Amino acid sequence: MKFIKGFVIGTLVGMSIGSSLSEQQRKQIVQRVKKQAEPVGRAVSDNVGNIADTVTEQAAETVDKAGNSVVDSIDGRAAAGEAAPTANASPSSSPRAVS
Repeated sequence: MKFIKGFVIGTLVGMSIGSSLSEQQRKQIVQRVKKQAEPVGRAVSDNVGNIADTVTEQAAETVDKAGNSVVDSIDGRAAAGEAAPTANASPSSSPRAVS
């Protein structure tokens, strides 16, 4: 409840101050805010790029590991003399199916 009261009071005070400013004062405030926000925006965009690069690298590594695992599994079955499962094979026709 305290938060809501503070928010409402702050909004009302801000609106009353904003309505009493001249056009020149408003322009000065806008310029100051833009000047201070520019480095923050630049830092955020740099970090987003770094995060995207990291995620892309991790996803590529995961896909590579999964692919290698599948290849190793198929190679292991071939070495053991088992037939590799096909995409159309039903579970009952698989050599591992138990009746």
